[in-house]
Amino acid sequence: MTTVDTRKYHESDLGWPLVVADRVGASGPADWTSMFSLKPGKFSNVVVEEVPELAESMRCAIERAEQDQEFATGLSYLWHIEDPERRHLYMAMDFLSIIGMILGRAEALGIEDEAGLLDLYLQVERGRFERELTGDVVVPLVMTAFETTEPVHLIDSYWLEPMDESLHRTRALNMLHNDAVSPWIAAAATHAIVQRNSTFPNSMWPPDLRRGPTPAPVPLETVDRILECLHIATGKKSGYAQIVVRSDNWVSSSGWLGDLPHVWRAATVKAYPDDFDGGWLRPKEPITADEVSEVASMVAALEGSPTNVRLAARRCFRSTFRADIEDEILDATIGIEALLSHGRDELTHRMSQRAAAALATEFQPNIIYELLKQVYSQRSQIVHGSTPKNSKVRLADSEFGTNHIGVLLLRRLLRNYLLASEPWTPKSLDSLILERLGGHSTEG
Repeated sequence: MTTVDTRKYHESDLGWPLVVADRVGASGPADWTSMFSLKPGKFSNVVVEEVPELAESMRCAIERAEQDQEFATGLSYLWHIEDPERRHLYMAMDFLSIIGMILGRAEALGIEDEAGLLDLYLQVERGRFERELTGDVVVPLVMTAFETTEPVHLIDSYWLEPMDESLHRTRALNMLHNDAVSPWIAAAATHAIVQRNSTFPNSMWPPDLRRGPTPAPVPLETVDRILECLHIATGKKSGYAQIVVRSDNWVSSSGWLGDLPHVWRAATVKAYPDDFDGGWLRPKEPITADEVSEVASMVAALEGSPTNVRLAARRCFRSTFRADIEDEILDATIGIEALLSHGRDELTHRMSQRAAAALATEFQPNIIYELLKQVYSQRSQIVHGSTPKNSKVRLADSEFGTNHIGVLLLRRLLRNYLLASEPWTPKSLDSLILERLGGHSTEG
């Protein structure tokens, strides 16, 4: 008898969740979706004709599907096969799978009354026939640990939430059949960005059998803004490998997992740095509650910022995905120029002065000025085709990677801007420089 993998929760020695589906040697309760068969055979459990009521219901469903295209689509995504014999076979198999799905859930929850069974059926029906679905869109943040154990409001309907064991079990990716991402990396997430009470078009059914990435059920721009601010605030890398949905009283075609709350595994996408591979072997470095609070403040500011600031934030976060030092330097300098340039080509000297003025309350201005000039010297060599042999900047007797200093300066400038009570502009920084020199501010 086929059994269901219940995906027992477990963690790595360093505390990262490591739950994957279809683990070798896994065992669990009977898989009701394969309980019924159309004819006797080696792997048959219950032949449909041995249950007259079931056989009659199946025939009625197929007859209805032949007359009603909408019903046929909800019953089987292969309803359109031209060969009647094959078409009826696929419809029959899908019908039995639905019945098995409902019975398996009923057994897990101890449901025996008609009202309870009807409720389970209606959840299946909503998942297959409703044009719009509602639920909480959950984006687990891989290899990103947090101190907080309670949900934290970020912006609008978006929250940072710790994930419980049941969610880890229901969202687990298949160990053997995921080419897009590592199921182990996808599992290694303790918290998620959650868009609560979201409504979205039903792209779950019928399933799209074309090869290629599955689109997310909702736009992810705000999720990306949150990740950008997370990097700006902490300097840590982050990302995601899947989008799942906690359903609101409907069930996806994959069905329930035992008695656990239903989760639709909506999309799998590689949106994390390559060097996360094997990351569950690394110790956690939790992000503090104060840093999360800072992120929430930044997200609100970034959402309302002009395009040049949003470009700088994108470039800052994008640098974490780069494997090449030159690309990292270019990301950093493009972001810095977006923040500090005045809409035309400007001398490095002028942008370095503005950076020093913006960060004067946090760092010595002469240090910021000198570091940024050195970063731009390296950038100039790159864009003119001369790759630096030793891409370093000097500060006193110490040397630092140009890419690291470039990204650090961009992060600090963005943080300063997004947390400012009155965000600055290149023009206001020029005025500030003149004021500190004893001159007069100017708008010209």
